[in-house]
Amino acid sequence: MAWLSWVLSNRGHTERAAGLWTQLQAVLASVPDPTDRRYVHIKGMAGVAIAHALRGDTLAARAMAQELLDLGAETGNRRASAMGHIVRVYVYQILGDAEMVAREGRAAAACQADPIYVWLGEIYAASGVLGCGRFEEAEHLIEQHRAEPTLHGYGLLADGYRGLATMAAVAGGHVTRGMRELSAKRESSEAVGDLLGCVQVHFNVARALVVVARGELSVSKVKNPGLMLLLPVAARRGRAALDQLIADIEEHGLLGFRPAVEYELARLSMHQRRSKDARAHLDAVDHLLAAEPYAFLRTQVGKARAEL
Repeated sequence: MAWLSWVLSNRGHTERAAGLWTQLQAVLASVPDPTDRRYVHIKGMAGVAIAHALRGDTLAARAMAQELLDLGAETGNRRASAMGHIVRVYVYQILGDAEMVAREGRAAAACQADPIYVWLGEIYAASGVLGCGRFEEAEHLIEQHRAEPTLHGYGLLADGYRGLATMAAVAGGHVTRGMRELSAKRESSEAVGDLLGCVQVHFNVARALVVVARGELSVSKVKNPGLMLLLPVAARRGRAALDQLIADIEEHGLLGFRPAVEYELARLSMHQRRSKDARAHLDAVDHLLAAEPYAFLRTQVGKARAEL
């Protein structure tokens, strides 16, 4: 039961995952061993909290993250503290703040709950650093730990490091090779029913196409001539990918990704001089985040409006 919310979210059943907390509380009362009971509490609550974040309810997710952090502080339970920071990683990913993703990932790793939590934290930290555009730092973090999950037989974590390394390769200029590898990663996620992983990879592919279309990748960084073939079609492919993403996140209950997708559609529309469309997408971001007090992505929306 403790892991069920995690499995359900990965398979696109976030509504069911987010509603498990009442059932989990009933189960807790029947677990006789206090150590086992605490494990079920922490792992189950974190999974439910992440499901809330993926559904776009960042307020509920943040409240549960704080409860886990408080539990860790009161009892000295490092797993509770690490899980609280990992939930916050998901919240800040949804809200588009890569710097905070990196910070919370480092905090999760620093808890030293066990090697898996350290590796997870470092993956999140590297993804945040990559999102901030610090490519060399991200590559260093990835290479520092990527061999360890493979050596210890943790295939899913090793796959996470490989996917992140591919995204770093795209950002670092290996565009067409990286895009092929991302497509292969998406296919492998589909093969095992990891719908959350599919959406995450799909979003990174789409965002990479927007970056290429907008000319935000420095020519001096480009490591392969195949980019010249991608340039004329990047905007069309990027829009098609983002439109498909909206359909996918609606179908699989991953609505938390919607603001970021709308923001990328706005950026692409601005590049294509489709001002009316750009404003509509920016309005959608504001509407979707109207109840969220953390204003990072709305601040980016305000900057984008000033450019129209």
